[in-house]
Amino acid sequence: MKNKPVRINSKMTDLLTLAISQNFIPVVDDHGIFIGIIRRREIIEYYANLVEKENDQEDNLVN
Repeated sequence: MKNKPVRINSKMTDLLTLAISQNFIPVVDDHGIFIGIIRRREIIEYYANLVEKENDQEDNLVN
């Protein structure tokens, strides 16, 4: 199985799209050289933190 890589300057939405079908996403630099991996779990945690922050902000506005 080949996992599609993203470039270092990719947007989080690009990562989320790939994470639907890949457990991890390889990251490459501008020359196509492998520099690391982002796990699906890390992407989910990132978005979960965003939702939590938004909910906290909404709670603060209501109170």
